[in-house]
Amino acid sequence: MAKKKKKGSVAPELSPKPPGSPASVQMADSHADQRVSDYMAAINQAFLNPEYSDVKIYLGQVALDAHRLVLAAQSAFFAYALPRKLKEGESLDFHFEKGSMHAYWRCFSYIYTGDYSEEPADALTVPDDNDLSKDLRVYELAHTLEIRGLKEYSSKKFAVKAGGLWAREGFADCIRDVYTSTLGTDCKLRRIVVDITRKHPKELWNKPMQDLLREGGDFAVDLILFAAMYTASNAFFEAIWDAGVTHCFVNLGSDHPSFIEAMVKGQRESKDNFPRIITCPNEMVAMSMADGYARLTGKPQCVIVHVDVGTQALAAAVHNASSGRAPVLIFAGLSPFTLDGEHRGSRTEYIHWMQDVPDQKQILAQYCRYSGEIKTGANVKQVVNRALQFAMSDPQGPSYLCGAREIMEADIQPYTLKQSEWSPIELGGLSKKAVLDIADALAGAERPLVITGYGGRNHEFPDTLVKLATVLPGLQVLDTGGSDMCFPANHPAWMGMRFGVEDCIEKADVILVINCDVPWIPTRCKPQDDAVVFHIDVDPLKQLMPMAYVKAKARFRADAVQSLEQIIDSLKKGPAVEKLHSQDKNKQKERVQQEYETRLTGIEKAAQPLEGDKFGAGHLCSQLRAFCPEDTIWAIEAVTNTPFVHDNIRAQLPGSWINCGGGGLGWSGGGALGIKLATDAENGGNGKFVVQIVGDGTYMFSVPSSVYWISKRYNIPILTIVLNNKGWNAPRNSYNLVHPNGLAQTASNDEINIAFNPTPDYAGIARAAGCGEIYAGRVSAAAELPTVLKEAIDHVQAGKSAVLDCAVVPGC
Repeated sequence: MAKKKKKGSVAPELSPKPPGSPASVQMADSHADQRVSDYMAAINQAFLNPEYSDVKIYLGQVALDAHRLVLAAQSAFFAYALPRKLKEGESLDFHFEKGSMHAYWRCFSYIYTGDYSEEPADALTVPDDNDLSKDLRVYELAHTLEIRGLKEYSSKKFAVKAGGLWAREGFADCIRDVYTSTLGTDCKLRRIVVDITRKHPKELWNKPMQDLLREGGDFAVDLILFAAMYTASNAFFEAIWDAGVTHCFVNLGSDHPSFIEAMVKGQRESKDNFPRIITCPNEMVAMSMADGYARLTGKPQCVIVHVDVGTQALAAAVHNASSGRAPVLIFAGLSPFTLDGEHRGSRTEYIHWMQDVPDQKQILAQYCRYSGEIKTGANVKQVVNRALQFAMSDPQGPSYLCGAREIMEADIQPYTLKQSEWSPIELGGLSKKAVLDIADALAGAERPLVITGYGGRNHEFPDTLVKLATVLPGLQVLDTGGSDMCFPANHPAWMGMRFGVEDCIEKADVILVINCDVPWIPTRCKPQDDAVVFHIDVDPLKQLMPMAYVKAKARFRADAVQSLEQIIDSLKKGPAVEKLHSQDKNKQKERVQQEYETRLTGIEKAAQPLEGDKFGAGHLCSQLRAFCPEDTIWAIEAVTNTPFVHDNIRAQLPGSWINCGGGGLGWSGGGALGIKLATDAENGGNGKFVVQIVGDGTYMFSVPSSVYWISKRYNIPILTIVLNNKGWNAPRNSYNLVHPNGLAQTASNDEINIAFNPTPDYAGIARAAGCGEIYAGRVSAAAELPTVLKEAIDHVQAGKSAVLDCAVVPGC
């Protein structure tokens, strides 16, 4: 007990400013963050340090030096017990004689360092708690001492540990200990052991467990209550969570009563082991959010929609996920198949007749890696994992599942799968002969060229390609897809991004096409007849494209990074070394550097402001690059302006540029939200700055009313730049390529029906959807850009989205 007790207020918890802080405060964030970081480091170093100590903690006979300010800031118990002032030289003693001394030690370790060790403290001679009891004892003390964050932290550690040690002989004793040590109102640890018991009923049906159940008590009651309704829908959510799905983007309907029940149950009782549910008023936005999240992280996400109509409303987003190879699991209910109340879930509403279609799966089947129906709750987890195996195996993409209301309502026995047995297919590298052939050709090339389109999806790819360019000083890299940041723009080998038309394609003598859908467009640009071409791809035959081929000496289905590493190794140590050394490396290096500098000069010249203080997408993006954080993630759907955007953003970091993988316009609104959600979730809420750059027509396709409501509802701040060129220019470009002398060459955009006249209030649409909290701006003068961009960026960094309507001149 403490020798002195005086009532005191609880000190405020020290943490960085939340995302919603005012802009004026956010401007000082980097300085404030550094101060917080320095302060936390000092506290960390103060653990067990007698310097400035004014409190002694006795764990039995072992004394710990402590600090009044630290204890009071992190523990309401000590804030109450410690006096506000001490006389000079005075200290306070606290003696703890009962309970687990090691648990006390771990609590004080957490107060100072934010963590605690599983190992016993060297200073303590008493025995430590067993593995299953360590976190439980800490949890108890965290409750007693009211230590901020420790109950949550220790319960998560307990869940992980118990999930791996439940098969031990002492698990029944652990359950008994949990129920003895906690209150019914504090059910988190109780729910963990109940869930484990429900998932492993056969394996745990041993004498200790039988004895525990015969004792009756709260555990037996909870086991009955929690098992009272365990449906196929409960199993569905357990399956996706265990498979790594962390978010569900939902648009619910009459087919989802059992899903709603399972969601409420999961969110209330197992929040830390249940996907986060994001309500999406529009299905295309939902799918695009899952796409963006998966594209950035490589982790599959889930979309839940309503029968056939919700499936159809996914629209072009499914095309994008398929073409863009985004692993997304889609689930839609089916109309009930019983009419007279034969099962729970039978038809109860008029619409159930209207939405009963012959084969709902066929709506999306041609875009999916797998489509199937859940026909029984008994194997729902196996079906879910099979669908996810297809979604996660290269070439990745969406999978579609559907299930009738009666099936998803069915009561089943809880069960688990061994998740390690459901991994996706892994691609290997190249054969020895393929490596030698490619290395030999590259080593002898005068103008070697790599063409890629989506290689940067693997964030190791850009650096590996840089290593190849280091070995081959004459190598240049062209991106013809623009889906990902495939090669850093600050490297001399960077040739930018062009959709299959670029001089370097026609000049190259050896071309390595790697993870690319359209390396060139033969009617407009193609390699020399004697150019040697190799094609490495996760899908070299483009199996979902009825007509697609690349004329190549050889093609390989292989992992891009592993293949590049093999080629690099062969160029360093293999037979190709002698041929490579015979090249004039300095001459090649000078050529590459000169062409790179010429390219940059041309880009910068084209990006200057125009007459009348007007500007194009190039100048706008050069200004954006200057004002946005260096590690900004760019979500791009600029259509005809994409090359100008790419030239001037000049992304350098892996994962920093993500473009729509297909041709279904409207991806970037939901895509940007998904990317921002992902970078925040993966970085403890402090993710990277996200900018959406979108054409004006494409912005309308993106359903901004839904996008900015979601941004507001879930506090997902993004900066949207609308490239306003008063309509859709892509149809005119297509027309010009086919009919360069056609009649419509003399027609206005209004006459060929591609103009937006009058021009909508793009930013105003967003502001209305965001309940008035979206920054809405317009800019048409180059001189105004710096001020307006800074204001918008500050607004986003303060935690609110911003939309800038930018009047751009087409073609630059």
